[in-house]
Amino acid sequence: MSWETEFEEFYTDEVIRSAYSGQDGYGQPSHSGAKKHMCRVVHKPQVVRQGGTGEVQDTIREVISKAQIYTHADIGWDLRDEVTLADGTTPKILQIINYPDETGPHHSVVYV
Repeated sequence: MSWETEFEEFYTDEVIRSAYSGQDGYGQPSHSGAKKHMCRVVHKPQVVRQGGTGEVQDTIREVISKAQIYTHADIGWDLRDEVTLADGTTPKILQIINYPDETGPHHSVVYV
């Protein structure tokens, strides 16, 4: 991964990520310990398109993302992770897009 330290000055916000680790005996998701990450949070409504799941694979639905989290690509985000923003809210992760550079993964945008 190629990461320029100049990007660090843009990462002024802190989020807490609890990584998805599996399910308990009742089928409820369980998460590992919370870890703080420096990132950039942009509070801007944006339309996010999601593909269908289950029996309705061909359906695409549009939802509104209230914020976007710009972060390092090496964090390894998962849609089932839990994220807590600086204001204490825990929005659902709607979409994750990873952006590479010429040497591999560079940064991710997490839509919540």
